[in-house]
Amino acid sequence: MALGLVSKDQWTIKDTWYTVGMRGTGSNTIVVEDVFIPDHAVQTFEDLAEGRYATSHGQDEAISRASFLPVGTVILAAPAIGMAKAALEYSLGKLPNRPVGYTVYTEAKNSPTHQLALAQAASNIDAAHLLLARACNDIDNYAERGEQPSALARGRMRMDTGHAVTLCKEAIDLLMTANGASAFAEGSILARIWSDANTGARHAFATPEIGKEVYGRLLLGADNPLSIQV
Repeated sequence: MALGLVSKDQWTIKDTWYTVGMRGTGSNTIVVEDVFIPDHAVQTFEDLAEGRYATSHGQDEAISRASFLPVGTVILAAPAIGMAKAALEYSLGKLPNRPVGYTVYTEAKNSPTHQLALAQAASNIDAAHLLLARACNDIDNYAERGEQPSALARGRMRMDTGHAVTLCKEAIDLLMTANGASAFAEGSILARIWSDANTGARHAFATPEIGKEVYGRLLLGADNPLSIQV
């Protein structure tokens, strides 16, 4: 597997991106036909994973030394945290004085069910933010020192990213339930956040089970090779 540079006149876009969520990414299909890419314009994933970059800026720019796959992974968790925070902010603005249907609670702020849901959602979001901040700090610190993180460190970053995305998805689910069925109305801000977050959480780099497998193999020193690059 590799990445290659292709000039803009050598590719076209096939309109294939029709999704429930993440429509704004415009992740359509890039079509390249009968194009030769010379070696100097190709970077293999193996080289990228080990920090062997075809750049002349590695000596003077820390960002040009940053570990490629951890960076490519953590950027997927940042929007998830942003969406979860937006859902929490919206809920805190709307829920406190709203009556809880078919109950004695005239204001949701006095409902234990809503108190517990909002507390758990907020805690999930905080935990996700802390996990991602640690991963980002590690990436920056290794880059500043001009060092490549070990496979174990990269595996933990992959694990942390998947876990952070899952925590955010679960937080948003809790907030959707707390806001009730009306949160799923077409055009609702929460409905859009929910669909985007649930779509993004299924990205291959964010899949928590794969992250667990890789990190567990590295922690235990499994005999079999890793199923993916980290």
